Amino acid sequence: MEKKEKLIEYWLKTSDFDYEAAQILFQGAKFPHALFYLHLSVEKMLKAFYIKARADHPPKTHNLVLIIREAGLELSEEKLEIMLEINGFNQEARYPDEKMAFYKKCTREFAADYLEKGREIRSWLRLKL
Repeated sequence: MEKKEKLIEYWLKTSDFDYEAAQILFQGAKFPHALFYLHLSVEKMLKAFYIKARADHPPKTHNLVLIIREAGLELSEEKLEIMLEINGFNQEARYPDEKMAFYKKCTREFAADYLEKGREIRSWLRLKL
């Protein structure tokens, strides 16, 4: 297996691991943390796509929109809106404001909805690989 395929395999394997962690955190009612791991999982899928598209190491960023743009990945308006929301889970889970707005927003229903949207995005990305 050549280096490019090994790198793609690495990012996919760690993405799957993080998505599984998101599911476990959701089951434990740790909804903000589940969405944080969802972000990590999607980020790693995008980095695998980046390597396939560019044959280069992905940028060292957590910004999904930047990775999407630099990889040349075209998304529908709906997928882009989902990605923008998921993109925020990285910062909001790490650095909640004084009022903990993100934590309050992360109900079981909200988290379940985004975990499903994330599953769909991950499946779509896997098909593109």
